Amino acid sequence: MHLPSSIHDRLVFLIGWCVSLILVVLTIVVLRISKDALMQSHTARASATVRTVSMAVSHDLYLIGESEKEVDDYLATFISGFIHDRGESTRYMIVLDNRLIVRAHTDIQQYGMELKDDYSIAAVTSREPLVHIFNHESYGWVIEVTSQLGDISPIHGALRLGIDATELRSAIQQTTLVVLLIFGSAILIIIFLVSRISRSATRKLRRTAEFIESFDPLASSPVVLPESDDEIGLVNKQFTQLQERFIRSRFDLESTNRNLMHTEKLAALGRMAAGVAHAINNPLLGLKNCVQLLKYDDDREENLKLLSDGIDRIEDTVSSLLGTSRKRVVENDMFNANECARNVVTLLGHRLSKQKIIMSLNLDSDLPEVSGDRLGFEEVLLNLGMNSLDAVAGPGTIHISTVRNGNKVEIHVDDSGSGVNEELREKMFEPFFTTKDVGQGTGLGLYVSREICASMGGDILYTESSFGGARFTILLPIT
Repeated sequence: MHLPSSIHDRLVFLIGWCVSLILVVLTIVVLRISKDALMQSHTARASATVRTVSMAVSHDLYLIGESEKEVDDYLATFISGFIHDRGESTRYMIVLDNRLIVRAHTDIQQYGMELKDDYSIAAVTSREPLVHIFNHESYGWVIEVTSQLGDISPIHGALRLGIDATELRSAIQQTTLVVLLIFGSAILIIIFLVSRISRSATRKLRRTAEFIESFDPLASSPVVLPESDDEIGLVNKQFTQLQERFIRSRFDLESTNRNLMHTEKLAALGRMAAGVAHAINNPLLGLKNCVQLLKYDDDREENLKLLSDGIDRIEDTVSSLLGTSRKRVVENDMFNANECARNVVTLLGHRLSKQKIIMSLNLDSDLPEVSGDRLGFEEVLLNLGMNSLDAVAGPGTIHISTVRNGNKVEIHVDDSGSGVNEELREKMFEPFFTTKDVGQGTGLGLYVSREICASMGGDILYTESSFGGARFTILLPIT
């Protein structure tokens, strides 16, 4: 049996079935009790009647004696008078002797016949009155009661009295109809009440579901659900508390992510300290040379220009260092990815020359600007560059390229290192996952980089590089 899908329909269906089954059983029991009571009442009256009649007939036959003619005349007269007095309620009367011969009958054509049916045999042999109801082929439904005439009767037979059962059947039918109407109405009323109560409960559940559906995971305050003293109110209260815990957890997670990003910046700062020192030392060396030339050379204008350029390079390097190391308020800027790539190459210059790694750039000159966190994007490039340096280790190649692809800017970082094993690729962007030795990495670089790109509406993808190592592709949307 396929149950309805909604809780309301299920409650009405199941409770309706259970109540209906119980009421049907009660209906059958009540009908049986009512029928038995009616039958007992009618059969008791019929039994009392046949006993009274049999006693009177036995007494009169005892007084008459054993003269067959007088007995038959008396019985014929008695039956005629009895049927006349009782009217239509008595269908027939039969007087049998102990040989099952009809000595008197309502139908005079039955006189002298021998009746060997079960009813006749039981009437003569049973000491107690017998009652049974059946559909007579001539008289219809009758209640037949029997009684022996007793030992004082000269014919030692029995009396069979058939009483009309129409009244009994009519009473049984009326009682059945009344009981069915009562219990049928009770079923309808109960189903109606169950439906109303169920609909009230499910309406509250549906309202709760609508509030839950409207909950925004990014909201700063929980959705307020209606209060009540029942179980649904308890569910609403628990969901409100769950929202509050969820919002607090989201704020804590965002704070943790910010701290992780700053931690990774500090770790990257330590790894690139040598590169920064190299980027500052070279201009300083040039500045010293210019100062010496100014003492002996008359071309002051050219030397002053060289001094100014060197100071600008040192200022840019220090600005990049400070922007990378400190916590900052993220602001959306319009920037060009090509410029960011050149800045990162400058910061990595010392390690590139030390490890004898060739850094090549293939930058799209028509690359459009993108909107987002410029310093954050440079940090992503720096992380990927540092990872490539660690992966190549010795002499090798790192290649950075930019290209426009539809409504996105793609920045590719390729290296000739060993790449990432296929079984580790699914975990490489998880926090604190690293393949480096202990103390060599925090395991946060790729995770933080993906978070920064996601905050700008972009992403980072990994594929195998044509240089034999890894290729990381940064995707940023064009505003």
